[in-house]
Amino acid sequence: MELDLISAKNHRQSRKKISFRQRIDQLQKFRKKYGHCDVPLSHDRLLSEWVTKIRCARKNPSAAHYPTITEEYIQMLDALNFEWDLVTKPGPSLAPLEPRPP
Repeated sequence: MELDLISAKNHRQSRKKISFRQRIDQLQKFRKKYGHCDVPLSHDRLLSEWVTKIRCARKNPSAAHYPTITEEYIQMLDALNFEWDLVTKPGPSLAPLEPRPP
């Protein structure tokens, strides 16, 4: 029982609010290392979920359960060559993560 409480506490702490700019910084580091912005769940679950929510927020701007995405945020993501519409096909998210060659 005590272990369950510790595990639940750690899970809540990992869900603390992170600013948009902090997520952009994380995504920028990921892109620099791997050459794309399609973060797989297996690499960083929270960043991967954030990327998915950002895509959904742009497609559904009036949906209250998605974050508000401003034009400034869109420009920041566009500067990273963020792919707004992913097609289910073999690609970066399905391939093993390998750092870009220097």
